[in-house]
Amino acid sequence: MASSALAATVAYEASTLTGPLGGIEPVSGDEIRSTNAAYDDEGDTPTAPASHFVWVDNIQTVDSAIFEFQFDMSQYIVSTASLSGLWAVDNLGTVFLNGNELASFSTTTVDTFNDILANGVYGTSDATLFNAGMNTLRFELEDDGGQAGFRATAVVHATPIPVPGALPLALGGMAAFGALRVMRRRS
Repeated sequence: MASSALAATVAYEASTLTGPLGGIEPVSGDEIRSTNAAYDDEGDTPTAPASHFVWVDNIQTVDSAIFEFQFDMSQYIVSTASLSGLWAVDNLGTVFLNGNELASFSTTTVDTFNDILANGVYGTSDATLFNAGMNTLRFELEDDGGQAGFRATAVVHATPIPVPGALPLALGGMAAFGALRVMRRRS
């Protein structure tokens, strides 16, 4: 069983930020910043990691969008994995981890985008939902009309797979042996 200090290791952080910095990216289309006076963005509700409202292509005419965050758990103990995050969408959406539904906004209401901290918490500590290799966090979103926007964060915690204590010594010894061999050949 992993100790709680090790299980608290942050394996991955992602968010919706325009450009390659965020990590939660559109499956198709170009990501754009979505601004609307009704959205409670950085001013009143900061998130960690930082996030913005975004959408794809055109915030006035695109009715649906899919965003994904992919992360590799091959260097982590999957049984220690957990995921937490915040999300907001104008208007409807569902969050999936490897095809398993984690959260959903299924009715149109301003709460789905007005207060990300109160209304948009999602996550899981069910390690069976994580894959030992690649994992996909997917947001399937719909806009009911008007300006569209989506904002999210994701934080994955897991314990790194420990490196056997003797491995660094063995590698160091092999490197020293190789260097010694090279020196003998030269003399």
